Amino acid sequence: MAFNRETSLTSGNDTYTAPNDSLTDKIKGLGGNDTINGNGGADELFGDGEWFDVFVNDGNDTLHGNDGNDILHGGNGADRLFGDAGTDTLYGDGGDDRLDGGSNADTMKGGGGNDVYVVDNVSDVVDDDLLFGGTDRVESSISYDLSDAHNVENLTLTGTGSISGTGDNSDNVITGNSSFNTLSGGGGKDTLNGGGGGDRLDGGAGSDTIRGEGGNDTIVINSSSETDALIDGGPDTDTVESSISFSLNSTVNVENLTLVGTSAINGTGNGSGNVITGNVGANVLNGGGGNDTLRGDFGNDTLIGGNDSDTLNGGQGNDVLSGDQGSDTLDGSFDRDRYSGGSESDVMIFDADDFGAGASAGQYDGGTGVDTVRLRDLFGSLTLDLRTMNDNLIQNTEVFDLRPGATNAQLFIEFNDVFAINSNHNLRIEGDAADKVTVTDFGWDDTGQQQTIGNQVYDLYTNGAATMLVDADIQISGVFS
Repeated sequence: MAFNRETSLTSGNDTYTAPNDSLTDKIKGLGGNDTINGNGGADELFGDGEWFDVFVNDGNDTLHGNDGNDILHGGNGADRLFGDAGTDTLYGDGGDDRLDGGSNADTMKGGGGNDVYVVDNVSDVVDDDLLFGGTDRVESSISYDLSDAHNVENLTLTGTGSISGTGDNSDNVITGNSSFNTLSGGGGKDTLNGGGGGDRLDGGAGSDTIRGEGGNDTIVINSSSETDALIDGGPDTDTVESSISFSLNSTVNVENLTLVGTSAINGTGNGSGNVITGNVGANVLNGGGGNDTLRGDFGNDTLIGGNDSDTLNGGQGNDVLSGDQGSDTLDGSFDRDRYSGGSESDVMIFDADDFGAGASAGQYDGGTGVDTVRLRDLFGSLTLDLRTMNDNLIQNTEVFDLRPGATNAQLFIEFNDVFAINSNHNLRIEGDAADKVTVTDFGWDDTGQQQTIGNQVYDLYTNGAATMLVDADIQISGVFS
């Protein structure tokens, strides 16, 4: 700022009033307890004393309290008030003012206009004019709750600390800083802007606008009354965390959905590749478009992959897994699960928990395409006897894979198992030298022929209309003609 007039007071206790004109004054109080009136013009005032009481009238003024417990009055105009050191009281009065009390516990009252309050101490007091206050903002470098202020609508977090910002029941605009922030809107139609960093944003009740912006953000939905006008996750990988049924189709740039709580609620994906995770209740998860990952977690869940190539993991509980379209991987994990591969070539993972008969067993239907049942056991070995299972429990499956997750696997099989497993009555069995296949009935012919698929060689066995291709590395036993 260029000054028309500079005035320095004495080191004592001074009272000074600048001429009431439009000139720009720079007034320094020096030592002592001073009272300074800037009067007209755009003035800059420095206290420099132990106690400083300053009044300015019209003009866009800059006031510095410096040392001591100061009282600053901005008057009319867009003023900047800096309390600096000491416990200060700042009055913006009329105009759009910026009030910064400094590092101590200060009291800031903006008055009329759209004012900005700088908060850096948990004991700062912010109080704006109810009738003429305009739209005001707190800029805080510490965690702040707008309910601690009076008649202030907006909050911006500053600095680089991982801090939180909380709204009140009015319509707030809350903006985070470049670090991880927790932003909560409360009541009203709020706007939350995450800023940089992976933030946690909760609009609360009302129709809110939520923008995650930079970082991997989490957006919280807790009530059906949260009919948010916009949820935009921003450019990174973002997650909605919901305690109610929720569809990512109502969002923009949000990739993942996590259901929380204990209620039986549902989650639906959008056209992107989503990760959708259920809660402890019975959930229906639908991936929609994109290559999705669905995780049922606890509860008896229904997982539907939708379009494209999806990965479905039921978790605990008796789950129903449907790949739908695309080449999918279906993994029921624990308990007795039901699988439907759908179209194209799917992989269905078979656990020891799925063994059994009738309704107590898992059920597998590969659908169309070349589908694979993959055997897995977490304890190093696995034995599967298809003779003890109903023939219709595994259908439309073309490949058995004995290799993953077990150091050795044993498969007991007979003609009826192969004949019923698909409409072509053929089965390919894959494994390695540690795996064993035992054919338990008569009529099988070891043709002595081999077929090569990819880089793998298979031995050919036939029994009437039934055909088996067995990986040449597997140990096979039985009565062959």
